[in-house]
Amino acid sequence: MEASYLSNELNQYLAQLTAGQRESVIAVIGSFTRQPGTSERQLEEPDASYTTRAEKLSPEILQLLTWEQKEALISLIESFGIDISNKRISIEQYNKEIDEAMARMDAGEFYTQEQVVEMSKTWVNGK
Repeated sequence: MEASYLSNELNQYLAQLTAGQRESVIAVIGSFTRQPGTSERQLEEPDASYTTRAEKLSPEILQLLTWEQKEALISLIESFGIDISNKRISIEQYNKEIDEAMARMDAGEFYTQEQVVEMSKTWVNGK
């Protein structure tokens, strides 16, 4: 996984954290990056608040993290029950999903365009 993509993915996860979850993640990041005498507050951007959901950690701090540390943080955040909808999947998973879809089509498990048009008429009116 590309390093810059992983940083972007990590930021998407960080944006969804509650204040308590964010403090936990900052503590873990601090354990990865802390120099003697560095406080957890110094890991944040200047004037950042724990209560803002969209806040990000300083990009400089995230750049200090290794690929493995970023992966570990993402796993930690996912253990909180947080997931991002646009998470990339492996090529193997992608090919598996395509094969499953093709098998469903071969088995006749699909709707024609005309059927979908008729079905969609009930979506708005509820009839």
